[in-house]
Amino acid sequence: MESHVSRRIVVLFYLFIGSLLVVSCSSIREPSDGAPARTIDVSRIPDAQPVPVVRTRAGNAKRYTVLGKTYDTMTESQGYSERGVASWYGTKFHSRRTANGEVYDMYAMTAAHKTLPIPSYVRVTHVGNGRSIIVKINDRGPFVGDRIIDLSYVAARKLGVVATGTAVVDVVDVTPIPNTAASSSPRSVLLETPIVNDSVSANSAANKKANWYVQLGAFSLQQKADSLKTRVSGVISELVSVIQGDDGLHRVVVGPIDDQQQIPALQRSLKQRGLDAGYVTRKIVN
Repeated sequence: MESHVSRRIVVLFYLFIGSLLVVSCSSIREPSDGAPARTIDVSRIPDAQPVPVVRTRAGNAKRYTVLGKTYDTMTESQGYSERGVASWYGTKFHSRRTANGEVYDMYAMTAAHKTLPIPSYVRVTHVGNGRSIIVKINDRGPFVGDRIIDLSYVAARKLGVVATGTAVVDVVDVTPIPNTAASSSPRSVLLETPIVNDSVSANSAANKKANWYVQLGAFSLQQKADSLKTRVSGVISELVSVIQGDDGLHRVVVGPIDDQQQIPALQRSLKQRGLDAGYVTRKIVN
């Protein structure tokens, strides 16, 4: 009886040691993520430069599932704007393939997003310190909690996120809008024109009366769109609506506005109240 018990103890002991070895080997194969050992002057690394994009199927599956959760990707990025938590990733994924087949470079100004089309360009602003950067979306993620964007190591350093690990940010699409007049195939759900210096061209009488809209944001969650609508409705007299497109985004728009000349004043009023000036569109396509 004692011999049998002794053999059982020995077997359990070796099983315990084996489990430790498995955990140890697993740790070696998958090191924890972190910053590189060498110091780098991030001030010398320029932001990503937005350019007109050509999107392919690479990284743009209409629907995909990760960790039991399914995501529907956007067909277009124009008008996207969202506030949420940003995180970053570094050495663990450096030199691995991103979702669209590019090689992840933690020293490049890139980022991962769960649903924006790849590639896209976004401006990321740290709500806490006011810093702002532009990055190229070329990967999928983050898939942890309520985080909305995963920055490369260098992008996180420039924004001031590395030390804290995460930060609340505003993410706004800045992908160049294609010239729809020169293209035979429309690429946007909204025919949008970004406003620069609060000026709107009014060279023709046809443009003056055209039921214009100012789009203030596009959200995957209706709750966030409704929240922005409520905030804007409290500070302006114009009609504010939430419109859901075929791409699943909930767009917050002001309008229709009959007179285009009224738009600059409206945008100045929005800015004075800490709101984004938005984009101008003449037509909404659901």
